[in-house]
Amino acid sequence: MIEYKHKIEDLSDRNKNIEDMLKTTEESKHDQVKQMERRIDERVTKLIAQKHEEMKNEKAQILEKYKLYEKKIQMQKQQLKEAQQIIHKQRQMGIEEKSESFRNTLDKLINSEKNLDQLKVMYHQLASNKEVMKKDMAVLEKKYKRSQQKIKQYDQELKMTRQQVSTFKIKFRRLMEFISQKGGFDVLQ
Repeated sequence: MIEYKHKIEDLSDRNKNIEDMLKTTEESKHDQVKQMERRIDERVTKLIAQKHEEMKNEKAQILEKYKLYEKKIQMQKQQLKEAQQIIHKQRQMGIEEKSESFRNTLDKLINSEKNLDQLKVMYHQLASNKEVMKKDMAVLEKKYKRSQQKIKQYDQELKMTRQQVSTFKIKFRRLMEFISQKGGFDVLQ
């Protein structure tokens, strides 16, 4: 009888230790999940805000450059038009094509064409940068979704742990009720 009493007391102590460990583990796990959620949310929010701000600034820069390029293109078109008019006037007047003003006009025309080509290259580079930023934003959004999925998984694990602890407590209470119905610990002596 004494052996049973010691075994029951030992089991009771073990049960209490297990309950304490489960409670501590549950609280620790819950705290860790909350901390991870906070850190993930903060990181993702910062990254999204940063990328959003970068894209906004880059968009403004692209628009400014685009407007500047448009002005340059208009100026170069005007210069080209003027050069064509001068060439046309010179031909009408019968002036020799090798004259210095013709050469200057021709040089301006060539430079305008080169500048136009450079502007086109710059515009295409800006457009490709915009595409890269869109891809980066998509990657960040995927990372955010994955972190949210992990948080849900941790919540589910926490719920399962709580259910297990609750089930264990119910079984322990039943065992204690059974022991008390059979006469308690005194009967075992």
